[in-house]
Amino acid sequence: MAQRLNFDEFFSRSADALSEDSELGMALARLPKVSADGPWLAGGALRRTLMRQSLDSDFDFFFASDVQFNKFCEAIKKAGGWQVSKNDHNTTFRLPSVAPEPTGEDEFSPYKPELTIQAITTQWYESPEAVVESFDFTLCQFAYDGTDLICGDYALWDLGRKRLVPHRLSFATSSLRRLLKYTKQGFTICGGGLANLLEQVLERPEIIHAETQYID
Repeated sequence: MAQRLNFDEFFSRSADALSEDSELGMALARLPKVSADGPWLAGGALRRTLMRQSLDSDFDFFFASDVQFNKFCEAIKKAGGWQVSKNDHNTTFRLPSVAPEPTGEDEFSPYKPELTIQAITTQWYESPEAVVESFDFTLCQFAYDGTDLICGDYALWDLGRKRLVPHRLSFATSSLRRLLKYTKQGFTICGGGLANLLEQVLERPEIIHAETQYID
């Protein structure tokens, strides 16, 4: 299950996350547009925006089809980006930083930092709700389709409490690494959450050896 909130209305209560001078707004202005039909931005960049943290990590994009993915890759290259790496799960690109330029007397355009973009190809998705449903922890369950913030039913609640709550494990080893990463960022997991992780592994032991690169 997932819920939809109008992105602009939601963020206007505290800050305009998509304003021209916001980190997220400046980044998305340089990247291929997200839309209701895909591609969709999801995961860490949205979580960090919600937490008012610097967007100093990857921007993860998800797709409805291989055709959409290929168009996205071409658009990144036309924007000046280059491919850094590629595997069965994702393709990583970088966009160069942009230095400030004069816009008037004693006025300059803002500095635009280098961006790292991950185009996720683990699978194709029917909707941003399907993307959100695929994440292993509720704190990752955020997506943006150009209009709405799509989030898991308890994602905002768990994020506000900085709680690590398992959702659906598909790659248990990677999820364990991510759990350690998030605890270093101040998130905590209770005994019930740890028990849930073990129960999911017992129910589907094949996910122990399933492996993927980090997403989020």
